Parts: sequence; structure tokens; C-alpha cells
Amino acid sequence: VWVAHELVHQYQPSGGGVQLVGIPTFTGHVIVGDTLRARPWDGQTGGVLALDVDGLLELAAPIDASACGFRGGPKVAEPSQCQWFLQQNDWYYPMGSWRGAPKGEGIAAWIAGKEAGRGPQANGGGGGNDHNAGGGGGGHLTSGGQGGEEVPPSVFGCHGPYPGKGGRPLDAAPGLRLFMGGGGGAGHTEYLSASNEGGRGGGILMLWADSLRTHGFRLSANGESLPVANGESGGGGGAGGTIWLDVATALDTIHAWVRGGDGGTVDNQTGRCAGPGGGGAGGRILTQVPVVAELAGGQNGINLNPGPCDDPASQAAPGEAGVLAPLPDLPQGTQPLADGLSWLLEPADAVGCAGDTATFALAAAGPGVTYQWQRWDGTAGTWVPLAETPPFAGVDGPQLVVAPLADTLDGLQVRAVASSPCFDPI
Repeated sequence: VWVAHELVHQYQPSGGGVQLVGIPTFTGHVIVGDTLRARPWDGQTGGVLALDVDGLLELAAPIDASACGFRGGPKVAEPSQCQWFLQQNDWYYPMGSWRGAPKGEGIAAWIAGKEAGRGPQANGGGGGNDHNAGGGGGGHLTSGGQGGEEVPPSVFGCHGPYPGKGGRPLDAAPGLRLFMGGGGGAGHTEYLSASNEGGRGGGILMLWADSLRTHGFRLSANGESLPVANGESGGGGGAGGTIWLDVATALDTIHAWVRGGDGGTVDNQTGRCAGPGGGGAGGRILTQVPVVAELAGGQNGINLNPGPCDDPASQAAPGEAGVLAPLPDLPQGTQPLADGLSWLLEPADAVGCAGDTATFALAAAGPGVTYQWQRWDGTAGTWVPLAETPPFAGVDGPQLVVAPLADTLDGLQVRAVASSPCFDPI
């Protein structure tokens, strides 16, 4: 990879938090014939789908980055040591602690020993604390919903009044920043079969096209909704992701969805209210053409069976709605890293007799330099690329060898052209 211009932002690649995303570019009439889906974020790469069409982009299938963003808190079962008169109310615990379930992933780096518990991980939802509290929904530019509380049938039972908090809202300024949706926090549980993990956030979908015809197929970057949990607690829904839509002309109605995922509902034990999951926040759509936008936050989960809590949600909350905004200018570096290619070494004239060897060497400074040696064709009045055939060797490198010399080569004129993907040839 060669960089031609100064970067707009500073990055820290040593921590594994930087990925380079290629943007496939096509010309003409491009048809999406099967569902085009982003590769899910795996902690280092993925989560982004980008496509640039110099012409018409036509959909015969959806383009989908749903549930491809930040990961939800994993489901972890630890035997509880709860006592009715002690509350587990800290904001963080180490991974594997019985006191708190894992947080959902967000833009903040993980801190060792603080991977679990009810505090949000930036836009990642907090995990439910002991006992059986629900996970918080992931956030984006708006907040995810908090998880629900566990209410036992007896005052001497294990309570769960400290559910995971919803993921925090992010600030897109200063400058333009595009985010994946935050992952939902996991619900607290003692049994893997009795709860669920947090939902994944939506990824980032970026499209450029002169014109777009969708035929009603959606562009989506929704957060993940969760299934019904069997007895104890629900995870938080993932937040919606981002859709960047740089299209000059919309030829029909564009449906763009960045809905937050629903928190986990609980098939609770009769007489006991478990902690459902909070809903994920809606995502963000940036566009210069009108769209039918789905920005809703995800719904919180509920308890399916009657219990002692005031309402079936047991204080679980939905995620907030997302944001629809005009397409801003995409910031790009304009300051060149170098003025262009330059010669460090130029070839000298060579004199030899028939049967001798002549060597011409040169070197150019610049990113990704390649060479092509040429000879002067006096009849045609032009420079002609040399072929890698005797007596010429190294015609695509910095050193040209001519061997053996012959009388027919008297007056031979050669030169080399240095090229780079970033600058004009010299």
C-alpha cells in the first residue's frame, strides 16, 4: 500500500485498531444479482461494505450490512454466590466474574479486568449484574436502552436491581466519523440455556453511484435482535449501523434501514420477573437523495409470564431513534507526501567491443517504483519498449544488461521510464 497524500487523522495501527478497506470500482451498468453482504467485524477486520459505480447501480437483491458491526457481549454462565442483603452494583468486573455479565463491544479499547458489568463500553451496552439482570442495548449517535431488573418472589431472594446500561451516544464531530453500531451487553445468568448474548451492531455501508435503481430492495445496516431467553435474562439489542449514500440520481424509491435490534424477551418462571434486554439505538443515514428511512430504536424485551414486577419490561427500555442527515463532504488529504518521482542514479554511456557486456544502472526515489527500459527506433522516430530476449536482460528492473555486444548494436540508444501508482512517470 502506498499513500500519496497526508492522512486527515492520526491512527494507532500497533494496537490492532486500524484496517484498510478496499473500495471496488466499476464502470457502466452494474446489477446486484444476489444479496451483497458485508463480512462481519471480527475484532480486527470486517464490518464495512463499500462499492463505487461510475454509472448505474441496479439492485435485483438487497445490500446488507446488518449485524456486521461491533460484537455483543458473549454469553457466560457462572455459578452465582448472591446473598439477598448484598448488592452487586459496580460498573465493571473482570471477564468470567459471577457478579457481572460481559459488556457489548464499542469504540473504546478494552481495559483488562473491566470487560464485564453494567457500565457501557462507550457505545457498547453494559452487561447485566448479578442476579439475572438484563443487558443494555448498543448505542450509536443516540443511546441504547437499559436492561431490565430481576425481581424475585421473596424479599429474601436474590434481587437484580443493576441491569446493564445502554451504550452511550457518540459524537461524530470534529470532522466526519462513521461508526459501526455498538454491541448489546449480555444478560446475567448461571445457565447457558437460560439467557442470551448481546446483539451485534450494524456495520457500515458506503455506496457511490451516478444513479441508483433499487426495485424495492433494501439497503440495510440494522442491529441484531435477540431470540426469547429460556428463564433468566435477556441480552441487549445491537445498535443500527451507518449508511453512506452518495448517489447523484435516484431512479425509484430507496428504502434504507438502520433499525436498532430488539432486546431479549424472557420466558420467565411464573412468579419471578427476570431482566429482559434493552433495545439497541437506531443508526445513521447520510444521503444527498430522498430515502424512506427506518431509524427506529429497538424495542426492549419483556417477561412473558406474570410476575411480581410492576410491568412486564421490569424497567428495561427501548433504544432511541437514529439520525437522518444530509451527506457531508468526505474529508480527504490533499497535501502530497512527496513532490513526485526523482532520479537518484542515472545511467552512464557505455563503450565496448563485439562480444563484450554493457551494463546500464539507475535508481528512482518514490513509492512503488517500477521500471521499463526502451530503445530508440530511428526509423519510426519513437521510443520502443525492450523485450526480455537476448541480448537484453533486466528490461523491467533498475539494471539493464546487454550481452553480447555486436556490430549491429553500434549507436544503440536506451533509456528507462520510472513509474509509480502515486505520481506521473519520469
